[in-house]
Amino acid sequence: MSECEKRFGDWRIFNPLRDRICELQGISTAPPPPPALPTPAPPAYVPYAPAEVVARQIVTVKPPEAPAVAPEIIVRAPLEVEITADDWREFRKMGDVNMNGVVDQGDIEEVRRCFGQLEGTELWSVCAKCDLNGDGYVGTDDVYVAASNLGLTVYAWKQRKTQR
Repeated sequence: MSECEKRFGDWRIFNPLRDRICELQGISTAPPPPPALPTPAPPAYVPYAPAEVVARQIVTVKPPEAPAVAPEIIVRAPLEVEITADDWREFRKMGDVNMNGVVDQGDIEEVRRCFGQLEGTELWSVCAKCDLNGDGYVGTDDVYVAASNLGLTVYAWKQRKTQR
């Protein structure tokens, strides 16, 4: 509430007249400024150290001692496998629609884009590769096959196949 309203009351109808009277008498017609927001208290602690302390710590840090016995590290080298054309055709049925050697998100997106296409429709020439189970329809079965093999590479698949 302004000083003018405090002094002369809230005259809703004669507001311009009241403001002019207050102006002539030198009374402020502007509302008071909103109260200032409280300033946050400074933190009780400093979460970082001064630069000279950090520099001193970096210089004086020693590398950790080497263990007395080296841990056993098992490295599995990939088997030399030959991928034939028949293997590529069979692996495509695992969900590798774009034939890049990995069943990845791109393959799942391709199957999703072709979802619902039937054999004989105009888009079937593009979507035939997404029919992973060969039933003439790109459906939930095909999406499931691709999603369940997500991350599978042709080399891992071939190694697993030859070990059986």
